[in-house]
Amino acid sequence: MNSTRIVSHLMTALVIAEQGSMSRAAKILHISQPSLTRLVRLLEAELGAPILERGARGVRLNEFGERVMDHARAIRAHALQLDRNIEGWRAQPRLQLHLAAAPVSPLAPFSRAVMDVLRDMPDAQIRVTVGPPAETLKLLSEGTAEMAIVPLGGPEQHKFSRELLYHDAMAIYCAASHPLAVAANLGIDELKQQRWVLGPPGSLVRTRIEELFASLGAAPPEIGLEVDDVALRRSMVVNSPFISAFQSHHVFNEVTAGLVVRIAYHWPQEVSPVGLLRLVPHTDLSARLREALRHRLREAGMPTQIRNDEAPQIAL
Repeated sequence: MNSTRIVSHLMTALVIAEQGSMSRAAKILHISQPSLTRLVRLLEAELGAPILERGARGVRLNEFGERVMDHARAIRAHALQLDRNIEGWRAQPRLQLHLAAAPVSPLAPFSRAVMDVLRDMPDAQIRVTVGPPAETLKLLSEGTAEMAIVPLGGPEQHKFSRELLYHDAMAIYCAASHPLAVAANLGIDELKQQRWVLGPPGSLVRTRIEELFASLGAAPPEIGLEVDDVALRRSMVVNSPFISAFQSHHVFNEVTAGLVVRIAYHWPQEVSPVGLLRLVPHTDLSARLREALRHRLREAGMPTQIRNDEAPQIAL
């Protein structure tokens, strides 16, 4: 098997897989469709099995093709990282990192971690792109970003190396001036008597609260305010007698500032692991940022657990 030729053909097949169309891929690659078809056949001959299934709506990867393309994406990510490093070395001796992040990380520890790295590595250049988890995974798969911070879990993450940063749990909060802020050993009856602000039916937090009440044989609480936006709901809790539930990262700054208090109600639930995903090995810069994040999260009291970056060792 000619490794140089197969890598070139893999990159071609990756374009086809991502476009879902031979004709669109041919236009992007600036080659004729018959030539593209021949390249695919050569690749499949090298691999000893077909990788694409052709149908009325175009082409898609079969199971074997999906496995092969996982390697192709990693190769592309390595190549793009090399390109960025070479360009950076030629222009100026700077370390560069593009981090994609879902809006899950507590802002204060994240900001402090980035500042720690830039203080210790003044020649470093860090770019942060914030977006939904699906978008961060797309940037990582394309090799545009070198590392991503996202909730861990889901079959689409199997191709990445994963490292646990912290666990995000849900709890019930009230303003610091609320009577429940100093109450202890609360039961479901006390919670039911409160005025609640939650999202619309079907939203994550409201669903969890309804499940909590139902598990204890209680009717769901009356929702006095229905607010879809997390920031507005958070402000309502700070400035009113209403209570609500949040994931811990949503109210980290308010808790730290003493504006809201976690209500002393024991709510058994599964926590959500949040961590780092990578396709390429750590650079000095990315490893330094990882350690800075862990340090600042521990310092902030976030529930952390450090394990090595082998995906099978992370419990999801």
